[in-house]
Amino acid sequence: MSDSTSYEIRDAARLLERHTFLTEARHPDVFLLVRRHSTELKRRFGETLGYRLIVESTFARLLKPPLPGTSPVRALHGPNGPVSPRVYQYVCLIAAALQAPGAADQWLISALVAQVRSDAATAEIVTGDSFTERRDLVTAVTLLARFGVVEETDGSAAEWGAGRDLEVLLSVNQTALSYLLANSLIVEARTDRPDRTLARRLVEDPILDRALLTDEEERIWSRDRGTLEDQLVDLFGLRLEVRREGALAWDFAEDATDEPFPGVGVPRQLALMFVTEVVTTHQPGNGGAVTVTDETVDEIITAILDTYRGHLRSDFESSDPSAAARATAAVISILSAVGLLTVGPGTVTVHPAAARYGATVTRRAAPKTAPAPQTAADFSLFDTLGEES
Repeated sequence: MSDSTSYEIRDAARLLERHTFLTEARHPDVFLLVRRHSTELKRRFGETLGYRLIVESTFARLLKPPLPGTSPVRALHGPNGPVSPRVYQYVCLIAAALQAPGAADQWLISALVAQVRSDAATAEIVTGDSFTERRDLVTAVTLLARFGVVEETDGSAAEWGAGRDLEVLLSVNQTALSYLLANSLIVEARTDRPDRTLARRLVEDPILDRALLTDEEERIWSRDRGTLEDQLVDLFGLRLEVRREGALAWDFAEDATDEPFPGVGVPRQLALMFVTEVVTTHQPGNGGAVTVTDETVDEIITAILDTYRGHLRSDFESSDPSAAARATAAVISILSAVGLLTVGPGTVTVHPAAARYGATVTRRAAPKTAPAPQTAADFSLFDTLGEES
């Protein structure tokens, strides 16, 4: 196999891993690669991870078995970040309406909404017509459009949600809809080979914790780790960083993950400073993890906000009485999503891997001349934020 072919397969696999639903309309270049190398991609995904790849004329769907209960929750992201539980509810209700026996291939959004509300009432699910309800409904439709399940043939769901479009015509791709759920793989996952379940932990979990491995997975890890790493390099370009407590698969290009860390933005930089403070000022326990109380978490966040007063966006300035609570919630959410923190009764535990992210902060004097006006997107937490190697 030529180097160019290997690179094409790797690019296609990386995007499939990140999105799981690829459409010709949204990802034309990569979708062409998926079609071109579909046979090899199906073989590699199946052999290495136990995934099933479906490739049709207008979409590709990567079907994955469910992860273990110890894996971090992976939130579905809409246009404005992680979606609310109500959006999940609407996605399921809309999908059920579209899959009902005799359902049409085209729907006016008013008829679809009426059917969704009728089905919800039958299931004793409370719905309404408030602005937030309409916004969440629009987000659900947008997600299904992103998956290629529905298409806005005439009109815009976003405009309808804002009250500017009276009607929207939606076309349904029944083939894509049939692959929206991956239920057929659940039974297979329970009896899958340990090398596959171990590979899935490395690819899907931000951190592989050896304490959570089964006996069979531990034997594979000790005996065939080199083979496993070669497979992940070939398929995704991922490298393993191994420590006594476990490992993580890192991506030098930083575009194969849906949960980058540290990433950009004030909340993520606050999370980085929080883990730095915890691992440098608190004694680790057994296994290298650091456990602190909720009160200590609040104290650390408050101290960070006070220390960098004037360098933060207004919504995280310590002068705002609710800033510390919002910052704490954001930090815990971010660190939980990347597997660096687990929440217990009255405590949080920071994973030993957090030590690799130790950061230093450099503040630069303000310029003497007035800077050009900045937009909200231009503001950052500090002028410079670097990571120690």
